Amino acid sequence: MKYNKLLDDKRAIRAIRGFDDRIMWTTNSNINGSPDKIEVYGEPGQNAYIPWFMIWLRGEVIARVNGASVMEVIYHTEEEI
Repeated sequence: MKYNKLLDDKRAIRAIRGFDDRIMWTTNSNINGSPDKIEVYGEPGQNAYIPWFMIWLRGEVIARVNGASVMEVIYHTEEEI
């Protein structure tokens, strides 16, 4: 399966990593307070949608992260789902 655009990729996100090479958010259930899910969506920009990440915990959005601050998106593997 090939995805060319972040906003079109529907795979479950496990974690996002920042430019300081540290994990910003992860759905790793071994860490207390880990979010339930991380979703990518587009906010309207001047000529295109800008990727943002929505961080969910217990059914509520607890944070939004601008995609410009994300270096890497780590997806769940088929075995993890």
